[in-house]
Amino acid sequence: MGGRRMGLKRLIAEAEKLLKDAGVAEPSIQLTKDPRHGEIASTAAFQLAGKLGKDPRSLAEEIINRIDLSGSELIKSVEAVNGYVNFKADWMRYGRAIIDEVLSKGKRYGALELGKGKRIVIEHTSVNPNKPLHVGHARNVCLGDTLARIYKFLGYEVLILNYIDDSGTQMADVILGFSELGYGLDPPRGMSFDEYCGDVVYVESARRAEADPR
Repeated sequence: MGGRRMGLKRLIAEAEKLLKDAGVAEPSIQLTKDPRHGEIASTAAFQLAGKLGKDPRSLAEEIINRIDLSGSELIKSVEAVNGYVNFKADWMRYGRAIIDEVLSKGKRYGALELGKGKRIVIEHTSVNPNKPLHVGHARNVCLGDTLARIYKFLGYEVLILNYIDDSGTQMADVILGFSELGYGLDPPRGMSFDEYCGDVVYVESARRAEADPR
């Protein structure tokens, strides 16, 4: 993406220079809607037509006749179509420009500075300590970590938070279950320890506490 954008900027800059060298003070470059008419086009002939009292189509022809492509790096041809001055890219050179950009930037290829000087906070994972982990938690970890990496790549200062709720009443209920309700530390056969804590000890302790708050 970064290389393509850089190549497009170079293409536009080259077209602007060619037009200015041809005597067009305000090139007015835009992307074409129809790729058959090239990649970019200038509407300068329409703007000049009103000032000079001429037909934009004839002005466009005059402009392209003054354009010299001998030193062009990315532009292959230029043509006048219904008043527009259309530029077609030399795709071999354009592609080489993108590849050169990729190779020169290495791992920083595509990086932007959109978030320079900005901070963003991303909270992810933050699982319930009294519930067993499952694939949904793994999904949140992947999404959160991916977003954090993307924002860092865009220049943001990223603060990652993982709220581990291990000091609330939920943990107190589990501790109470082990210390006062006679639950052993070893889970039943076929049950993992996190399942045991969340689905057995915590549930029963919370039920008992609600039934007898004393």
